[in-house]
Amino acid sequence: MKRPFFYLAVSLSLVIFFFKDSEILPRDHIANIIQDEPVKVSLKGMIVDDPVLEADRFGRDSQRFLLRTTAVNQDGFWSSSSGTVIAQLFDAGYKTNFGDEFILEGELSNIPTLKNPRVFDYAGYMRMKDIYGMMRVKKGSPIQLIGGHGGILRAAAYRVRHNIREAITRYFDREDSGLLEAIMIGDRSGLEPASRDEFVKTGTVHILAISGLHVGLIASI
Repeated sequence: MKRPFFYLAVSLSLVIFFFKDSEILPRDHIANIIQDEPVKVSLKGMIVDDPVLEADRFGRDSQRFLLRTTAVNQDGFWSSSSGTVIAQLFDAGYKTNFGDEFILEGELSNIPTLKNPRVFDYAGYMRMKDIYGMMRVKKGSPIQLIGGHGGILRAAAYRVRHNIREAITRYFDREDSGLLEAIMIGDRSGLEPASRDEFVKTGTVHILAISGLHVGLIASI
């Protein structure tokens, strides 16, 4: 009598396992056109987070933000699109803000990650957030601002975040300001690599993973 229940439990476990690991995406999802090699496309979408100024590994200044796509142009034809990508804009002179709606031209590719099984799987972590690709927009590439809208409350929160960042930068040196920005507003772009490694090694990296509630409490104070 117990054997049928055993088979049923095993079957349900297998179904749950394969369903959990499967990635069922809409037909128009941006992930469906991403290939191993970068693909040149134009994307239409809206910035849905607070853009961060940073420098890449070659020392080039850039702006990084999340772009929620609504349309994609590949091979000269526009079609509807869904999903979010990480956009990296190598034109620090072009100011971007939360809620801006753009048409950007660049190279779309997979999110880079290390293959070592003991290393944090950044690409896998981003897939859990429905973010499957990265778009690099070179300096001088066409950028067209076509509108701007977004949540009023989020826009106000980001303005508070900017004010906190400016105050920290004004009164502290680079090393201290990078640490304070990481802890207080979650901006880790100015954190020295050596300091980041120390947090990882000591198991205290969660200190840098703040929530919107923390920013709200600091803003209230």
